[in-house]
Amino acid sequence: MDQLFDVSSDDEDIIDYVEHIERPRKARRYQERKNHINCWDDEEFYNRFRFTKPSVHLILEKIEDGIKSTTNW
Repeated sequence: MDQLFDVSSDDEDIIDYVEHIERPRKARRYQERKNHINCWDDEEFYNRFRFTKPSVHLILEKIEDGIKSTTNW
């Protein structure tokens, strides 16, 4: 009779999985991206990134299609 109420390890795994997927997910938080080109003057920008602003603009023109974010707002 005790065997009728025993829970197998497979059943425990299933129960653990169901309890896991039933938990509500935390809401995603998106932070607004800082525009470093507007944030820093030319000297501060160069000291921080070791690139001039015009060189960054040139690089971005070449790679921007490959790095666009899905949360770009």
